[in-house]
Amino acid sequence: MICSFFGHRDIEITNALYDRTADAIMKAINIGCRTFYFGGYGDFDALCYSIVTKVKQEKRELNIQHIYCV
Repeated sequence: MICSFFGHRDIEITNALYDRTADAIMKAINIGCRTFYFGGYGDFDALCYSIVTKVKQEKRELNIQHIYCV
């Protein structure tokens, strides 16, 4: 399965936003997503990338992939 992110260039990253986004990413991982597409531009893309990277480092056995779309 593949999950992709797109969002706003400039956002305020609050604890609530981080937690909701991390929960959504973990739900995607739990249903089988292992490939994640990122736009690579803007605060929301960076937030999602940082969360997926953290999970990837903590759960290496999942073989999670990052892919930048340009």
